[in-house]
Amino acid sequence: MQTFTMIPMYLCVLNVIMNRIQTGAINPLSGHDGYIEKSVRILTNTFEQTFMNVICQLSLAVYIHSEYMYFIPYIVFCFVAGRILFLIGYTIHPKYRTFGFLLSHGITTLAFFLTLGYATGFTRMFHSSTSPGKTEL
Repeated sequence: MQTFTMIPMYLCVLNVIMNRIQTGAINPLSGHDGYIEKSVRILTNTFEQTFMNVICQLSLAVYIHSEYMYFIPYIVFCFVAGRILFLIGYTIHPKYRTFGFLLSHGITTLAFFLTLGYATGFTRMFHSSTSPGKTEL
């Protein structure tokens, strides 16, 4: 599933390449990097968010009960949708990036706190010890 998480990164790299080709910034040493500044910011933010999301997904996959593994594809879907909406919104105008950012970062935050709950044992309060698929670490 983490392969699909990389789709927004690929789109952002293509966005930078297309903006370089279409403007005077095709030569990185020409001093015209202002033309691609927005695209580079989108790429940088997407890289940061993707890194956090993949780490949270993989960590959650270690701790989560097998009966709840269906949750991982939902995390991937929401993250990818959020990042694509972020890319589109930011490209139109930076003020339109908020919904995409909140969707992708929100799902990453949820995965982080779920992982933290499993790692600290906090979620054991909500699961019985006879829960099917439960593994003790």
